Amino acid sequence: MTSTSTRINVGIIGGGLITQVEHLPNLLQLPALFSVAGLTDPSKTVRDHIEKRWGVKSFESVDALFGQKLDAVLIATPDAYHADLAIAAMYKGLHVFSEKPLCFDPADADRVIAARDRAKRVMQVGYMKRFD
Repeated sequence: MTSTSTRINVGIIGGGLITQVEHLPNLLQLPALFSVAGLTDPSKTVRDHIEKRWGVKSFESVDALFGQKLDAVLIATPDAYHADLAIAAMYKGLHVFSEKPLCFDPADADRVIAARDRAKRVMQVGYMKRFD
């Protein structure tokens, strides 16, 4: 968290269905705890929809999102990208919440753990289907 705020500034990577029906509504319902600083998705259609529907600023690239004032990122992309995005975020000094699975290869898990240890950041893998 930033030193001047108790709110966590979150950037979201991936604007698909789960982001739209789970992550965004939940984060936006907790404004005392979270501020959604922006979202990136490769689809301009998705970015435009999220800006219009949720009022969340969108960015064309992960690097542009990383340029915002963030404390953490939520990774909600296709599974194959989770590990590399988590590592990139931790190298930028960000805490990470990633959808499951984090990765498929134990060597990738080792890379994520090493990045977490070097960055001294929180790396959490979540499961959004809590009540299913």
